[in-house]
Order: sequence, then C-alpha cells, then structure tokens
Amino acid sequence: MKFSNFTIGIIGGGQLGRMLAYEAFKKGFKVAVLDPDPDAPAIQICHYPIIKNFDNEEAFLKLAEISDVITFEFENIEPELLIYYQKKIPIYPNPEILKISKNRNKEKNFVQKYNISIPEIFPISTIDNDKDSIQNLYEKLIQTKKEWIIKTSEGGYDGKYQIVFKGSELSFSEFYKQLQSIFNTFKKHQISFIIEEKIQFDYEFSLIACGYRNNNNIDIKFFPVFINEHKNGILRKTISLKNSPILEINEIQEKIKNIIYDYQYIGLLTMEFFYYNNYIYFNEMAPRPHNSGHLTIEGCNYSQFEQHIRAISHLPIHQPELIENAGMLNLIAFNRLNQNPELIQEILKLKHTYFHYYGKKEPKENRKMGHITILNSDPEKLKDNLQYLESIIY
Repeated sequence: MKFSNFTIGIIGGGQLGRMLAYEAFKKGFKVAVLDPDPDAPAIQICHYPIIKNFDNEEAFLKLAEISDVITFEFENIEPELLIYYQKKIPIYPNPEILKISKNRNKEKNFVQKYNISIPEIFPISTIDNDKDSIQNLYEKLIQTKKEWIIKTSEGGYDGKYQIVFKGSELSFSEFYKQLQSIFNTFKKHQISFIIEEKIQFDYEFSLIACGYRNNNNIDIKFFPVFINEHKNGILRKTISLKNSPILEINEIQEKIKNIIYDYQYIGLLTMEFFYYNNYIYFNEMAPRPHNSGHLTIEGCNYSQFEQHIRAISHLPIHQPELIENAGMLNLIAFNRLNQNPELIQEILKLKHTYFHYYGKKEPKENRKMGHITILNSDPEKLKDNLQYLESIIY
C-alpha cells in the first residue's frame, strides 16, 4: 500500500463521514465523499467531493474509480448497488448486512437466528381493506397491558414516525387514524411497519464490534460497553465505565462474533440492546460507526473511527480500552449554546472536557450539531459533570 496514493471513498457526508475522514488524514490517505449536499460536514474537508444523489450510478462509478476501498456512514443507500460493485472494488462492511439492518422486521428475524432475544413484534404490511384484522390486532395489544411502539420498518431514525401507546390511552379509531397517517406518508415508498413491545429496562446499551482481517482469518475486537440515555427518541448522553454495571456481556459478544464470522464482516458493527433484570433484548443494529461511540475519540486508546479506517485498509487492529471513565453529551439543535455561544467558556472550564462541532450550516429540529466528551476517574463525578453540562446547555 502506498499511503500517498491510497484513497478511501465514503458514501454519506455527515458527521460520521467527517470523523472517518479525520482518521484517514492521519494515515496520509486521501478521501472521496459522495453526498448531495455541498455543505455536508465531510464534503467540507475531503479531497474529492462528489455532489450527487446516493442512487446516482454515474456518481457511484466516479467514486469507485477514485477510491481503493469504499465504506458508508449511514444506511439510506441501495444495498443491491453496493453488492453489485463489490465484485469490482472492496466495499466494507459487507453490504449484505446493510440489506438486513435497513429493515426493522428483517433485522429482528435475523438476530433471532443467532439466539439473540428480541421484544415481541407484529409486522404490518398494509392497512388497505384490512380494518377488521387491524382491530383484532389492536384488541390483542390492549389486552396485554404492555406499552407498544408503532415504527416504520425503514427510516424513522431518532424517534421519527413513531407512536407509543398503552392500554386504553389510545382508542381504536385514534390508533387506526394514526396508522393511516403514517401509511399515507410512506405509501409511495412501499414501506411496511412493525408494532414492537416497549421494553422496560435498567439500562439501554450499545456494543461496537470491529471485524478485521488477521492474516487469512477474520478476527474481532470489542469496544467497552456504552450505556445510553435517550430523550424524545434521540441519544442524549452516553457513558462508558471501567467497571461496567452489565456483567452478562460475554454471551452476547459470542453471538455477535458468529455474525461477523458468517458474513466475513470487516469494519464496525454496532448493536443496541435493552438490559432488564439480568436479561438482554436486542433493539437495533447499524453496520457503521455509531453516535454512542463518539466518546472513544478521547476516552479510548483507539477511537471507533480509527478502528474502522484501520480495518477497511487492512492495517493492524489492537484491543480498544478505556483510558478513563468517559461520558458524552450530544448537542441537539436549538439548545442554549445556539443563543449564547459564550457558554463554550463555561463548558471548557471543566477539566478533561472536549468540544466537537460538526460544521453543519443550519440547525434543524432534532439535528445533531456536535457533542461534548468528558473524562473522570470517579464515575459519580463523571455523571455529575455530565448532568451539569446538560443543565446549562438544555
């Protein structure tokens, strides 16, 4: 490999692409980015910007011609296009997993094959001319006394297009009306839906695994456990502690290893779980770097972005470890920092605090604009400092 001539192609120009690009630069690599937004965070800093839609085959051909390897930073890409071009240029991670992770119904069925527990689910493909069966389903859900979430099978990240309901809080007419509204929104895209049990949990956590080539074999390294807190369906805070409160982790790691072996998976695979009463339930997965792993930039000896770049470039991989207990706070658009930029002075007064802003040109509702990482040897002080930062920003 000639470092000065090696180019990594990234599909998607968001903040994950930007942070991947930073790590590629450290190795002397060049970066090409495909994204329709000329102001996208990764487009702003890359060597070869390609400003076209993701489904533009001419643009994809250009990306393939420029690049020695291609990766992607989000899931809204046509997997079949990647699978086709995988014969011509290395594309990591394996886009066969992308086909699965794009669809909530498929990924739930997929992980069950690996004996990973899932919440109870009811897929719905259509509501047209099917009001009786929808009413039967509604009555069945009501009788369980559980909370349920209606989700689109594709898209709808960060809590978008989701309805939570429980018991008699939602009448059938209102339930059907809301279903109809979401169906009408996505009808032209032919997207199905899933009704999923809302799990009560002690912790919501994510695991990030890195598959890589070790001589002629696939090997795996895991990052520490990330414990997540969401607000309005969007990740707000993450912490990772040297002494994790989730002890039953080895068994689930072994199951994830089997997925990586079976799919000859190279790069990062993130899986999110619920932990309740010593039991682990799968939530969803992402074949890419993940928001919960941002704290690894300062918190670990190797960041998730460096591991991904190393893996897809076939460079040596080592075990990532926490340097110190670490926490991360997302900066969602329209927080107090937008109106009062001087708050950054207050934020950075805290020792071992690191500020990241993604260069997005305009704030939008629920848009992730940046994040703050903080380190502390004392887990309780770490949590207190995170709570303090949250209180001054939100």
